[in-house]
Amino acid sequence: MRLTLITTAALICAPLAAMSQTTPEMLVGAWLTPLAEQSVPGATAFVRERLVFEATTNTISIEACSDADAKVPLFTYASSGPYRTLGPSPDVDGALLLDAENDSSTVTIFQNAPEYWQALNLGNCPLEIGVAVDITSCVSGSPLNVAKCVELDLVSIAPEGLRLGARTTDRCVERPTMLGEALYTKP
Repeated sequence: MRLTLITTAALICAPLAAMSQTTPEMLVGAWLTPLAEQSVPGATAFVRERLVFEATTNTISIEACSDADAKVPLFTYASSGPYRTLGPSPDVDGALLLDAENDSSTVTIFQNAPEYWQALNLGNCPLEIGVAVDITSCVSGSPLNVAKCVELDLVSIAPEGLRLGARTTDRCVERPTMLGEALYTKP
């Protein structure tokens, strides 16, 4: 009986295990979301995102296909630039504060699909099949809007994968205070 009381007291008094803290070293490498159906006004595509973190730079690429088997590519988007980590997040246990900049944003189209390019606000860009085109001065809105600021973000790595901050705020102005739903795993 005494052993049971001591064990029970120890369990009650012991602090709950804290979530593991994400470190800058944990970020390095490639991370990928699963292929998922996404819609924008007038168009539907199957999309996956890939993040690649190196020591001081990161690349975000988006691959969009017109079919669920990812055999018919529509376009790729690539954005890259420097990033830095700023220590633990005060809002999200285990998350790391992350500031990222955008030095380059390009889109490469693989078919003539003006309805997609209009839906993505790329209608004013000089798109050419198979050619990476810099979109920093021609994109006219989301979802591929090019940030011209230091983007304030969060990143958390747990056993199930990597999550960035929720996309509910203007990251040029305010850092998210919660994690987003998108889950990136090691390919």
